[in-house]
Amino acid sequence: MELYTKGFPLKDDYGPFFDPETVESLRGLVNVTDAGIIITSTWKYKGWDAMQTLWAMRKMPGILLDITPTLPASFLYTRGMEINKWLNTNASNNPSEYRYVIIDDGFDFMPEQEPHLVLTDPTIGLTAKDAEKAQAILL
Repeated sequence: MELYTKGFPLKDDYGPFFDPETVESLRGLVNVTDAGIIITSTWKYKGWDAMQTLWAMRKMPGILLDITPTLPASFLYTRGMEINKWLNTNASNNPSEYRYVIIDDGFDFMPEQEPHLVLTDPTIGLTAKDAEKAQAILL
């Protein structure tokens, strides 16, 4: 909304812009935690190369490490299942001991992921308060 009210464009070749305050909240989080970023949102459907280009061109904070796998569509599918698949494939040692945080505005996660979830308001995005919660989970 801030972009619109200030007369800035709302999108570019990569899609809609992210809210500047949300980006700064993410920047603060990765600066303090040195966390890498795994994309689980629908942005991942653009593909790995497109995500890396978007991240670089928009000077987004943090380092993109990967995108979660896309599981076959079914009524049982959840984003949490994709995250579990990524963890089971990529988390060294015991995935249940892997430090991670899920920042999302959805509810389709596994019960064991709830301690790792920071639920955001879909109309606002990642706030400074949300970033503090995520930091507490990671540190």
